[in-house]
Amino acid sequence: PEKFGLDNYADTIGLIVTTLAPTAKLMFVPLGPKSHSRGLALTVNEAEITQAVDAAVKAKADVVLVPYIAFGGIWKARVATVKKFAWQALIVSPAPSRLNQCKIIKEDISAIPAGFVANVDVDGRFKAGLLSSDDSIASYPGAIWAPGMRIPRLTSDGTWQTTYGGPFAAATAAAAIVNIASGSGIKEPA
Repeated sequence: PEKFGLDNYADTIGLIVTTLAPTAKLMFVPLGPKSHSRGLALTVNEAEITQAVDAAVKAKADVVLVPYIAFGGIWKARVATVKKFAWQALIVSPAPSRLNQCKIIKEDISAIPAGFVANVDVDGRFKAGLLSSDDSIASYPGAIWAPGMRIPRLTSDGTWQTTYGGPFAAATAAAAIVNIASGSGIKEPA
């Protein structure tokens, strides 16, 4: 409540998942008081992310989507959260860049039992013009690639804009995973 930017963001993520996986049962876990937004800028507290993942796992979620990018040293906490809960649910999160993998995580993300997702355009191409903080071309080794471009998003002031990014790609990948699991008879989507 009263977190309009985060609420609109959650609505956008929910719309992506339900549009692509209409049989999925969604459960939104609100973040605590340390997470907030200012306009389009979202600031999430990683300890609150861990608490939210814990709540989703305790509610028996099969797929847990964490649609927030971690920045800098926070990646270590994100990877620790994913590893902690990976045996109970499939965690889907935006992928760390090569720079973050080499300098901060120091681990091959493809060896972690989770869905780390990077963003491609609707034509399946990665837009290689994006730069990492060290001015190198951003890359995401070990990532699952999913469309996350040209996504309509309701902003905190009530206007619509198109946006792009790993969180939206993670939402499309999570929806695809739910569809595959449900269609293969592995498990009903939750």
